Amino acid sequence: MDIGEVIPDLLSEKTQVCMGIRYPKKGKAPVPGDIIDGMKTNIDRCTVIYGNRSRDYIMEQFQKYGWNWVHFSGGWGNPFRQEMIMDCSLDGDILLRERTVGDIIRARESGLCAPIAHDYLQAWEELLERAGKWNEKDFPSQKIGNLLELGSPTFWEICSFHNGHREVLNKSTSIPYDGQANDPGDILVLLDGKLKLSNATGSRGDGTFGLNCFLVSLLHSEETAREFYISNALYRAELLKSQGGRVLYSEEDVQRLADEFLRSAKIAQTDVERICNGYDIRDVKGFQYAANFTIVKNLPRSIEPMSKTLPYCYVKTIEGWELAV
Repeated sequence: MDIGEVIPDLLSEKTQVCMGIRYPKKGKAPVPGDIIDGMKTNIDRCTVIYGNRSRDYIMEQFQKYGWNWVHFSGGWGNPFRQEMIMDCSLDGDILLRERTVGDIIRARESGLCAPIAHDYLQAWEELLERAGKWNEKDFPSQKIGNLLELGSPTFWEICSFHNGHREVLNKSTSIPYDGQANDPGDILVLLDGKLKLSNATGSRGDGTFGLNCFLVSLLHSEETAREFYISNALYRAELLKSQGGRVLYSEEDVQRLADEFLRSAKIAQTDVERICNGYDIRDVKGFQYAANFTIVKNLPRSIEPMSKTLPYCYVKTIEGWELAV
């Protein structure tokens, strides 16, 4: 299969980018439509969707507007993205917030859930412990909606890999940091008939930015991908400043980092092409690819697949998820 049959084209008008994805609060206006984790997009093709929308709603909108793709961007505090990806992995059309922890445990054990993911269950355990509400016996019966209301962890220590887990290389944080760190993230695509659902997310903003740039590099020329990296890096700087954050890179840094990033992305691009060439698109129901981004001063400098000693790519066929690499 061709990469373009699996990876969404963020620069295409046929790709719907969803943002402002959160639970509605009384008296609060929607998040501005031009802000999506520092990614600059065309406001005319962005949708503000609140967490009380179901997969049925997305399907209705798809039928109405004919999108090929719905692309979600964001991290832990983005319950609708989480809901869409998880809900398409589970049986039935029940809203994620109405499901229980036990539903997700059973889905994970049966192989329905994406093999590589942030360990939400571990994070919720930690949140309950900090809130003094942890009870191992009652945990499987907890509703996801109630857990989402607890809040979100500020960093991740564990990522799930199929039936096991491993510590990520560095804790990631939403606070800009100096120096260098590795930020893990993954591309997850689920094909639901003609509608393709995708998320590109790192643990926090830097990884999300890197994955979005990587998606563009997979489908477009180096010149186009470089322009995307630079324009969105400068846009992120404007957002950081407006939010009172520290911008730890200059325009000269952006020019240099764009070249370094794209040089390293070619290795992963070859990797993805090789994997895709081994499958017929008619047999594929999902695709997941994990990568590490080397972060320098708020921005990714390079990309590489997860360690070759660990599984980092799965393909979902009619029989379930299988290890591709």
